[in-house]
Amino acid sequence: MKRGDTFSRYLNITLAGVSLLLLLLNVAFPIWEKAVQLKELVPIEQQLKSYVNEARELREKVDMARRKVEFISERKTGAIPILQIIDELTRLVPDDTWIDNLQFDDEEVNIHGFSVSAASLLSLVESSDLFKHARFRSSVTQNRLNGLERFHLSAEVMGRKER
Repeated sequence: MKRGDTFSRYLNITLAGVSLLLLLLNVAFPIWEKAVQLKELVPIEQQLKSYVNEARELREKVDMARRKVEFISERKTGAIPILQIIDELTRLVPDDTWIDNLQFDDEEVNIHGFSVSAASLLSLVESSDLFKHARFRSSVTQNRLNGLERFHLSAEVMGRKER
């Protein structure tokens, strides 16, 4: 073999090796670069996950608050104000009757007191547009000290939607 042929062969082998090395670097470098970028993105991903969890918790709190507001709004639109109940009872109850205990919620009013005629009080409460199903909760008894009838009367409060 000639000296020029040997040199050409080494040159071709060297060029082929360099070409192979460049090909491997061309493939490996982008993979390495993506791995570095991925390592940089992991803490950002963790931070974003925590933000997402916070946002979910806030959304749940907002939804819960919205449900509470809707519940209160529904109750408010359907319920009669307490002052209106007291005003109606003040108008209905005769002067010879007094109330010593009054309990109410959105659906029912309980009246305890003394009257000359508890039976007539029942019909007065029943005649109101604000109350329905008036009834005695216990038997009417005669008070020995003042001669008046002791009563415990209850009636359902009609909501705004019912009237």
